[in-house]
Amino acid sequence: MKMQTEVNHISRTEFLLKVCWEQKPSGFSRFMEAINSFGFQVKNANMTTIDGKAQIILTVE
Repeated sequence: MKMQTEVNHISRTEFLLKVCWEQKPSGFSRFMEAINSFGFQVKNANMTTIDGKAQIILTVE
């Protein structure tokens, strides 16, 4: 499964990110480090996993 990404602009400074990928060890940690390296501040996070796949929905500013 290739990583799938969707970005929506929800307010003047906030974005909603939806990302789906195959679940791998420390994948969430590396993803959050990448988000942080871009200077985004995470306001809300929701992660769901099923059958080896992961989906994370973030609100970032």
